[in-house]
Amino acid sequence: MLDLLKKSLEKEYYQVTLNSVELDGKIFNQLIVSIVFQDHPQIPNLELYIMFLPDVEKELNGVSLLQYYMGFTTGIVSENEITKLKNITNELNKSLAIGHFGFNEFDKSIFIKYNQTIIDKYDQATEKIVIVIINALTFEISSNFNQFV
Repeated sequence: MLDLLKKSLEKEYYQVTLNSVELDGKIFNQLIVSIVFQDHPQIPNLELYIMFLPDVEKELNGVSLLQYYMGFTTGIVSENEITKLKNITNELNKSLAIGHFGFNEFDKSIFIKYNQTIIDKYDQATEKIVIVIINALTFEISSNFNQFV
């Protein structure tokens, strides 16, 4: 299904790479979508990772979870600044229409993440929803980026 999604995104002029990664001895496929903020030159180009969460279909009676994840590093290292960033993400999450922000301790990065349910087929309706979700997540980053830097 990711290959169909890749074709759909390329029709929308996104630069997309289908990639395989190994985690705990299992191979996972993911899409890497290049996100360019042409109207916001202060925001660096970012990568949006899209992949199906493994083995959830058994638990959800055939429903798949498609996860969207986009992160960026802030250069922040002091404990006071980290606490401030965590508070900002918590406050922003109260008003987000889609997805949520988080903070990764291991690399001091901010991320936005969203999960979408998909029921065993990829059709035009799903294609439109995926594009709307990507646009919404991109908007959330661009409209809130300055609060993190």
